[in-house]
Amino acid sequence: MVPHTPLTPWSLSEAKWALFWCTSLTFTCLFIVSFPQRTKYWFAILVVLATAYGAFCTGEHIVPDAVFVDYYLRFIIILASHITWLIYSGALEANAQRADGGKNAWMRGYKILFNPRGIGEMWELPHLWPAQASVSCSGYGERKQQQMSPRSGTKQIKASALLTHLGHVILNFTILCIYYEFLTPSSSPPLLHRPLLALSNFLPDYLILSTYHSLFALLFISLSLDSASEWPPLFGTIRSAYTVRGFWGKFWHRLIYRSFNGHAGLIMRALGFKEKGTASRVCRGCWA
Repeated sequence: MVPHTPLTPWSLSEAKWALFWCTSLTFTCLFIVSFPQRTKYWFAILVVLATAYGAFCTGEHIVPDAVFVDYYLRFIIILASHITWLIYSGALEANAQRADGGKNAWMRGYKILFNPRGIGEMWELPHLWPAQASVSCSGYGERKQQQMSPRSGTKQIKASALLTHLGHVILNFTILCIYYEFLTPSSSPPLLHRPLLALSNFLPDYLILSTYHSLFALLFISLSLDSASEWPPLFGTIRSAYTVRGFWGKFWHRLIYRSFNGHAGLIMRALGFKEKGTASRVCRGCWA
């Protein structure tokens, strides 16, 4: 019998390198997206990948919570993918033209740093808001102006958004507690075992990620760094999940959609595949 090895107690000294690499990755990415003209193309990509590698390798020590660590490691991958895609896609140049240096440049960098869905940008993904069919170039300006109008920053709308996100946190936490207490496949009756097994593949992620999303929304909206219109739901409506395409295209979060598709397209072009060929579409689907 293999002897039991006790867990090593966590301390802040265990997390110092994880915190260092997390801070380095965040600040490096913020500087690159705020001042893209000051960094060379390949140098910026290498620095992002190097700091992301350091953060990923030390990430398991950042907090003594396996669930949080799992989501933190996913965050590192998504952030690195998002920033490298921004660097070579040309999106940063368009972002830089809308900032005139100084504080505005830092704010524009912040707005795009943790924004893989492109909220408020010309490359914003469709279906972010309920009942939104698409984002077309012709209607984008009018919709953006309406969302960012002074009315959207009133105290009433801000308070309503904060109460909505607070309600989501309480509701998600309650459902999560009920799920782990009564509805996990291991503790369910035989008749419900298979349905709950299928549900367990996405429900915990859905509830935990939605809770994190609402907590960050509460923080940034209350600090007036963001408006309520910049925090659409992380997931779509469950009505869109009746098909596989609807589940991944309209219901599930698409934090990796834009950057992973961009990386897949770059690889396909490097290998000489046609942009709209069958092989290219299959590889894009497998990658993203």
